[in-house]
Amino acid sequence: MPVLGGLRQRSRRCGLVALALSTVACASTATDVDTSGVSAPGTTSRQPRPGITQASDPAPAEPTLPPTTLESTLPPTTPEPTTPEPTLPPITPVPTTAKPTLPPTTTLPPDCTGLADATSGSRGYVGADGQQRTFELAVSRFYDGTRAAPLILNFHEYSSSGSLHDKYTLMGNRATQRGYIVVSPDSTSSPPSWNIHEATNRLDDFAFAHGLVAELLTTMCIDPTRIYAAGHSNGGMFAALLVCSAPYEFAAVAVVAAVPRSSCPSEVQPAVIEILGTADAITLYEGRISNAGQIIKPSAVESINSWALHAGCVDPPATVLVEDGVEAMRFDGCSGADVVLLTVIGGAHPWPGGSVARITAGNSEAGRTFPATETILNFFDDQIGDG
Repeated sequence: MPVLGGLRQRSRRCGLVALALSTVACASTATDVDTSGVSAPGTTSRQPRPGITQASDPAPAEPTLPPTTLESTLPPTTPEPTTPEPTLPPITPVPTTAKPTLPPTTTLPPDCTGLADATSGSRGYVGADGQQRTFELAVSRFYDGTRAAPLILNFHEYSSSGSLHDKYTLMGNRATQRGYIVVSPDSTSSPPSWNIHEATNRLDDFAFAHGLVAELLTTMCIDPTRIYAAGHSNGGMFAALLVCSAPYEFAAVAVVAAVPRSSCPSEVQPAVIEILGTADAITLYEGRISNAGQIIKPSAVESINSWALHAGCVDPPATVLVEDGVEAMRFDGCSGADVVLLTVIGGAHPWPGGSVARITAGNSEAGRTFPATETILNFFDDQIGDG
């Protein structure tokens, strides 16, 4: 059986995640960090929609052979040969959607009209509270405003930004090659962080994230059943809480270097993948217990068990070796959603396989090289049809 296959008892799912986990190439390194690409928040409005730059439509191609030329070559008394013209292709969209270079998501039928193409870059957004926010938008070269694309909201860690996080993880670069749209938002406060405790003296990040998704759904051609959240550390905790908050638009969540318990209502069942290193000095793999024996922070196993219990997983988890230094704990017999914990032996706090992880002292070889970004994308790919 493939390593992560069989997460649900479905005939169509046969371990695509595990297959890719064992063969995928390591993420490319990113060296210099450049924060100059983040523009100051703009004063956007509802007309046009905030945060989306619409490109002008290209001019239609001129026909190379006017119909009158073809008609003039046919005998006037025998028009029949014009109907079975051998040079005309069949009227079918298959040749467009079956190109081997296109990602699987572009096989979805065209279901958007009136939306222009979009380009990657820094964007501004004004939320319902009137506060201006910024985010990085990464758009696939396959995106044309007509085919529904999956969306990832990727949340940065404490004291970082959306642009830096995207460069550390290469999420925008890797995901857009598969047809995803990636949004890497900026948090507020000083230093920047996500308001996971919903402090009343800070901006409401949950309202901001849900509002941004709603805005993107009206301005870009996005598949509403394939909206995902991912995050690192403080951003990972926020992502896990976000998918469990109304209006529950997320189909799956990827949590790196954080150990959240499930807080979803019983009817909300997002797929969950957690990635954590055993040598993480900030998010302790074994959790934290007070002197009185109370759990201050759950361990990685306690965290994933809460998600498995929520998903109705009845079988004991199976732990298998994904690659040298990385183990996967998978749960079978789940009635709700896929649940997976990836343990990086000796891994430190940075995003595994990212540019920071490669230069972190004391990090294990697996922590430096394990491709967390591609692994998460494989997991999201594997949720097609499950949202």
